[in-house]
Amino acid sequence: MNKNHSRVIICREGYGMKQGRDQKKLIGILGICLMILISGALPGKGFSSGLSYGYSGEEDSLLTVGIESSTGNFNPFYYPQGADGDVVDLVFQRLVRRDFEGNWTGDAAEEWEISEDGKIITVTLREGLTFSDGEAVTAEDVVFSYRVISDPSYAGGHNTYARKLEGYQSYREGDTEDFPGVRAIDDGTVEFRFQQGGGENLESVGFYIVPKHEYQEFYRYNDTARLREKRSEPLGSGPYTLENLIMGEYVYLTGNPHYYNEETYAIEEIIMQLIEENTEIDDLTQGNVDLINGQSEIRNIKIAKGEDGIAHNKYYNDSQGLYFFNHENGATQDPAVRKALRHAMDLEELMEHHFEGYGTVPAHFFGENADIADEEGIQSLKNPSYDLEKAKEILAEGGWHLNDDGYREKDGEVLTLRIIGSTHSDIIETLSPLWDRDWANALGIEIDNAYGGMNAIMEDLIYDADANVDVWNVVFLELSLDPFAPLGAVEGYFHSSNIGTNRGNISRYQNEALDELIEKARETEDLEEEKAYYVEIAEILQEEDAYAPVYTPEYYDLYTEKLTDFKTNSHFTWTRALETARLSGEDINRDGNGGEEEEGVPWRTASYGVIALFLLFKWKNRR
Repeated sequence: MNKNHSRVIICREGYGMKQGRDQKKLIGILGICLMILISGALPGKGFSSGLSYGYSGEEDSLLTVGIESSTGNFNPFYYPQGADGDVVDLVFQRLVRRDFEGNWTGDAAEEWEISEDGKIITVTLREGLTFSDGEAVTAEDVVFSYRVISDPSYAGGHNTYARKLEGYQSYREGDTEDFPGVRAIDDGTVEFRFQQGGGENLESVGFYIVPKHEYQEFYRYNDTARLREKRSEPLGSGPYTLENLIMGEYVYLTGNPHYYNEETYAIEEIIMQLIEENTEIDDLTQGNVDLINGQSEIRNIKIAKGEDGIAHNKYYNDSQGLYFFNHENGATQDPAVRKALRHAMDLEELMEHHFEGYGTVPAHFFGENADIADEEGIQSLKNPSYDLEKAKEILAEGGWHLNDDGYREKDGEVLTLRIIGSTHSDIIETLSPLWDRDWANALGIEIDNAYGGMNAIMEDLIYDADANVDVWNVVFLELSLDPFAPLGAVEGYFHSSNIGTNRGNISRYQNEALDELIEKARETEDLEEEKAYYVEIAEILQEEDAYAPVYTPEYYDLYTEKLTDFKTNSHFTWTRALETARLSGEDINRDGNGGEEEEGVPWRTASYGVIALFLLFKWKNRR
């Protein structure tokens, strides 16, 4: 939707005017038309849909963000990802957040104190905090929020914030209604108690603060059904409030007058405008929207980078595409097979042709944005080179020789790979021919591909893992990795205690030395010692070819240059960047007229209206 266009008044014969009607009415109608025309000629922006946003007309007050979809679900307990999550992030506060550099900073929290053993975090709220309805924010609201996400009936995805808290398991399983993990000391102080100490516990303090007085009528213990239906009327203490929602068109937010910090969030109004995926870059370059965030479509990135007046922020996404090998079934149990497969992966070709250089091939499991990625020992890690002759040599040395049919065979067993991939991932279309070319044709491996939806894949690999060990050898997945909790990811996916149904060690990898390093890294309070453990962990996973990293993509936030002081990265998203961002009021050249953009109805049109009205009066007076 173009924010910069004229209001158009159409007068048709027979519509609103009948011959013989009192001429005063005609004058009145023309007068109204004239006022509308003049108002359209004044500086400011109109909207072609004719919908009322309540927009102030201030050039430097409105930010328009292009989005592809919104479900209208702004429930902080159940919101989906994407634009709906962005609305939640603008409306609700957390106790703590990370700043641009990744350091913890207080949001609703004035300060916090961590006990010596790391098991207790006591948080003091800022004084005078209120929700957008004027009600005070208290520790009881925090307790309420955590009780909901820990409830036995809760089926949302945010209970990860509560899993480490004392008493969580008993409360979650319905054994007791007592939840000692979080409690209000007084109105302004809340205490979190954890099962174990650890540097990552502060992450658990960061769920949204939901007003008990607004949401409690929809909830009772072990019954969150009604709460789930409270979707489109969020009420929080964050910097913005939801003003209007038109499904399929836009979400409109305005500044929260009760927000505690008047020195931040200078942009007063936000329109999250639905746009078509195939026209989103046109919408940006023509000025219909000011910002498109999280763009990974390479064609769009290239176009935007070549346009005057368009700026961008570039960062690696916190995801990683990779292969997990099955360490308990079939040929991938053999280290020689895993090593050979990695030498038969042309990842540089993949990066050049599929990603066109907009990404990287990682050499470790921690993610490109993790602090540990900068350590010298991590930086020195290298992936195996693409070398088909080397791969053949490794297989032959491992006892895998070509049979008369051209397949690798060992002890009468043909080297067969059953590969699982998601039909939801477009990169599978690129990877599949490479499996045929390099693994099947070049190495003589029998390939059996199986594709399915992510739900079916998760059923095989996690939810019913023990019963499906023998149905796969290699799986390609795209994982999201928390750069601030690298140990949690390694422990979840590679510690032997996490092998089995409903556990995270998908590859069923076991290594006592790795387990010991993970446990030492969790127990130490010495940061340098912890980093040293991470380096050793990465080296073991690399040496044993426990898995195979494939890619990490680059993401771009694209925006017009009128948006200034706007810094984003993988964890500091556009909703956080608005804290310091400004709108300059200088628009890009949208229509090739040298930047002198017509806003509203031109004065010439308004002048014609004045002349017409004057002549009408003259004619009436003569009558």
